[in-house]
This record gives sequence, structure tokens and C-alpha cells, in this order.
Amino acid sequence: MKQWLPTDNRIIPTVLGILGALSGLILFGANFEGIVKGMFSGLASVGLHQAFHQFIKVDTYGEMTDEEAYAAIEENEELADEVAEFMEDDDDE
Repeated sequence: MKQWLPTDNRIIPTVLGILGALSGLILFGANFEGIVKGMFSGLASVGLHQAFHQFIKVDTYGEMTDEEAYAAIEENEELADEVAEFMEDDDDE
């Protein structure tokens, strides 16, 4: 969406929520439950996208080579291991 339309990041969740609601309306019929399911699907896509980008620490432009992405993932795994070891040591005390 950011590549095709000059838009602000703040409206992306709203647009995806509306598109999700319309998709739910088409897929599940004209009922409240279908619209809500579609809306949550659209909003969840934004949340998962942001969680993934936060996890691999993508820069603001979203441009990483494959090697940089794999290195970031490995770095986060090492950090998770260190935290787990610290928590185990803390539990022992």
C-alpha cells in the first residue's frame, strides 16, 4: 500500500480492517460474525507483520539482504538463550 499510494502509516490498519470486513462479508455472508472475523483477520495481519519486523529488527526502509536477515534472526536466538539461562539462574536462588 505504501508503494502504490502516498499514504500515512496510521491509516493502514484501518484500511486493512475495512478490507477484512468486506472480505468476511463476501466469504461468510451478510452477518455480524462474518464481518467481525474478517475485520480481525485484517487487523491481525498488521500485527503479525509488525511483530515479525520487530523480531528481525528491519530498518525503517525495510531493506535487508538475506544475510543480514539471517544474522538478525541468529542474534535474537542467542539473546533468547541468554535470557533463558539468566532466568534459570534466577530461579535457582
